[in-house]
Amino acid sequence: MSLLDKLAIKPLLYVIGVLLLVVAILAVGWYVHAARLKADLDVQTVSASSANAAYMTSRTRVAELAAANAGWQDTATVLRGELKVAQDQLVTVRQQGQVAVAEAEARAADADRTLKTFMDRYAVQVKETACAQALQNVEAVCPAFRGY
Repeated sequence: MSLLDKLAIKPLLYVIGVLLLVVAILAVGWYVHAARLKADLDVQTVSASSANAAYMTSRTRVAELAAANAGWQDTATVLRGELKVAQDQLVTVRQQGQVAVAEAEARAADADRTLKTFMDRYAVQVKETACAQALQNVEAVCPAFRGY
């Protein structure tokens, strides 16, 4: 080997060896970096799937609540209508009740007047001799009339 070979080839082999060592270190570094990135990607994929599931669950819940709200609105509308009908019926029944009470009071007053007139006549008639005897005869024939 010549001096030129010794000066050119040996350092070139060292350089090639160093370069191969650098390439090997870089390959290991890239492999570790790729493995870390894949692990991060897996974590992000799981996290995205979880977030998507939570989002879909919340969308479903929102749809359920919207449907329940619409049902409540319909029910409230029906109940308001029923309340209005019941309030109108209450007014009608109160008016009819007041009319019925007034008529009953008028009939009671008329009955009281009739009874008073009858009692006044009876009190006068009982004192007459013929009426008293007739009353005693009636009481003798029908004991249910005693005490009148």
